[in-house]
Amino acid sequence: MDDMKVDPRIKRTKKLLIESFIKIGQKKDFKNITIKDITEEATVNRATFY
Repeated sequence: MDDMKVDPRIKRTKKLLIESFIKIGQKKDFKNITIKDITEEATVNRATFY
């Protein structure tokens, strides 16, 4: 089961979300960051985040 390959789209989406979170974290306090902020920055649909 560990040998299963991860879809490249999943890797890309995770990378976009993480990078967006870091970028926004440099501008805002942690408590003020919203899912909307992250998904808009990453250009990812909000439903994809969940």
